[in-house]
Amino acid sequence: MAKLEEIRAVPQQERSQKRYQAILDAAAEVFAERGVEAATMQEIAERADTSIGSVYRFFADKQALFHAVVDRVAATDRELLEAVFVGAFDEPLTTLIDRVVDIYATYNAKEPGWHAIWSQLTLRKETTEANRVLREEQLRRLQILIRYYAPHLDETRRDVIATTVLSLLTRMLAAAETHASPMREALLDETKHILRLYAEGYLGTDT
Repeated sequence: MAKLEEIRAVPQQERSQKRYQAILDAAAEVFAERGVEAATMQEIAERADTSIGSVYRFFADKQALFHAVVDRVAATDRELLEAVFVGAFDEPLTTLIDRVVDIYATYNAKEPGWHAIWSQLTLRKETTEANRVLREEQLRRLQILIRYYAPHLDETRRDVIATTVLSLLTRMLAAAETHASPMREALLDETKHILRLYAEGYLGTDT
């Protein structure tokens, strides 16, 4: 999503790559905490423990930096989708549900601003397309799994189930990350429980 002209310098050396990633880390945190409009490049530079000149060396402006953060989050989300699909057709549905929740919960714990970043995509016209494409990919993957576990369901029902599962999973994970332990773990367990019950009604859980 980030345009070539928005990124002023592509880091080549290891030291530059580390600084570049540190800036992205800091930007993700600040955007998640304060929103894109309120965030400043100076604040991001201070959070990254670097100079404002270093930030502008890599990014033309705040918009370019936000686009780069979105690109990284989207790439990670696609990696998570691939991780979900590894072994997905060779394990019981209940095991798959538990594994999916655990995969995303582990990532959320490492990147607490993930949901906040994605929530802002729907509020910004220039990132709406990125959000739409990723959501469609998530739904497509879910529909493939549903078709495998419940081939008797028609396409419309698969779409409804996939949309429900994705919405439930996204909101419950976001809710869990707003709480400390042991409430966080309890909410994650409840997410698994709800998904198992929902899946049992449509797909069966003995596969």
